[in-house]
Amino acid sequence: MATNYSILSIQIRPEIQEKISVGLLLFDTEKIFFNYSRNKLHASKSLLSEDSYKLLKDSIANIESKAKNENDVLGSKSSKQIAFKDEMLVHSFSPEYISYLSRYNNNILSFTSPKQIDLSASENIFKNLFAKFIDSTEKIISGIPKLKSIEAFKTQYKERFLKHFNIEKEVSSKEIPYLIMPVKVDLLGQNDVPVYAQTIDMDRRFYDIENDIAVLQSLYMAFNQNKKESKGFVVAQEPSKNDIKQHQIWTELKKAKWLEYVDISEGEKVIKYAEKHNVQPLIIDDLPELSEDDLSF
Repeated sequence: MATNYSILSIQIRPEIQEKISVGLLLFDTEKIFFNYSRNKLHASKSLLSEDSYKLLKDSIANIESKAKNENDVLGSKSSKQIAFKDEMLVHSFSPEYISYLSRYNNNILSFTSPKQIDLSASENIFKNLFAKFIDSTEKIISGIPKLKSIEAFKTQYKERFLKHFNIEKEVSSKEIPYLIMPVKVDLLGQNDVPVYAQTIDMDRRFYDIENDIAVLQSLYMAFNQNKKESKGFVVAQEPSKNDIKQHQIWTELKKAKWLEYVDISEGEKVIKYAEKHNVQPLIIDDLPELSEDDLSF
């Protein structure tokens, strides 16, 4: 069985081919392994624009998602079924496709041409290659990381959230009295009390995090002035300790008494609360007026 690996690099200055090796992909016809160095991802932040850094993180999250989905598909097939390409789509991590990406992909994340090795793909092989080519100082738990990104959280639970919350709703004092300024909140609902949740990407720049916290504070103060109790959630994960300001904010959020901190890996707590307490959308959007033509069928 042929096993291939490819090194993923961050394009820092393409004009002089300056790169930072950040991730490793190891695959055969039955398994896909992928992980990246959080140390190197953090180091790239100061070298990239805000938009480029966001694009980089989105690209890595997309690879994680594809690796997980295709491992699920491959795991459900027998080895005989996998052998016949006409019985299934060629997966995204085939040597041919990675080779194509290495030649033509001009995005911020680049791939090396796949290298074949005479060993079966395994966790131990992946970890040894990762230490050799990517980062020997970072101890990775697995070659198949568990998705923890904010966007993955939103996507995973979106259908269930729709039953209980307004999603990414912009509200003002018109909808919530005493709200000082209009805010856009990720999740907004009610049971006996208003319920709201905001996701915060702690790897973003300091002022972006401040804006997200301001949304939570504005909602809490508005409900408090209405003499209403409320239930607030903040969904986030620990940032790098090298990001001193971000890490300090994360520490304080975990200690806050006026909202509940939920780690992204335990994000299901929010939907379980909503289901247990029968939370409903706080604001019922106005339906458009219907004409006689609209009512005919």
